[in-house]
Amino acid sequence: MHAKDIVVGKMIRYFLTQEKMTMKELGNKLGKTESTVSKWVSGASTPMAKDLSTMTFIFNTDINTLMYGGEKSSSTILTLINETSTKLETPRQEKVYHFAKTQLEEQEKENSRNKNITSLEQYKERKKHKKDMSLIDWRGAVSAGTGEFLEDEHREELTLPTEIIPEGADFCLSVNGNSMEPIFHHSDYVFVKEQLEVFSGAIGVVIVNGQAFLKRIWFENDHARLQSFNSDYDDIIVTDADEFRIIGKVVM
Repeated sequence: MHAKDIVVGKMIRYFLTQEKMTMKELGNKLGKTESTVSKWVSGASTPMAKDLSTMTFIFNTDINTLMYGGEKSSSTILTLINETSTKLETPRQEKVYHFAKTQLEEQEKENSRNKNITSLEQYKERKKHKKDMSLIDWRGAVSAGTGEFLEDEHREELTLPTEIIPEGADFCLSVNGNSMEPIFHHSDYVFVKEQLEVFSGAIGVVIVNGQAFLKRIWFENDHARLQSFNSDYDDIIVTDADEFRIIGKVVM
């Protein structure tokens, strides 16, 4: 058992407590057994890189905090990333590169506003002070499956706990379908920053031939590829022959 495994286990236990989530519930979201999650929590084993990445979305945190409580040096993290990436086939390495590039762009924007959460204590402090309610525009439903008609003029105001509304969100939508599980479930709220362009690899809301989709967006050569998290769904290929526009980027 390594010290790293123990820290990861403690952090998973901490976030489970914060989110009032059981190990079985986390396992269901990750497609893992309760026994596997229990071994992570005890430090008997370490989650794979893809499971750690998914947990950062589930717990709304960053990989440094999840793995090291915000205290591990970046050089060690880079070593772990390099060790994992070298075992991947070339197409998967390209996906890691695009994801890292997207994270860098977002980090630079966050640093400019000096609002990064750089330690576990800062994370606790932020959670403690965000207990009030806020208004946010709700603009209908977006499909995580086969397409949903999204009316530009449809707007209502929802009152939601401020702590669940991410910084930078301009409006929210209801998720319809299960193609983006385990991150986004049917009837979840998804929060969107309105913008006409996104970086390759970003999760966004797009309109394709009049239908609205919630997907991870990849720009490849002369087309765009819309990817689902749920492997039961095929990618959607968008070419110049399709009517395509970006509504915004999902913020979490």
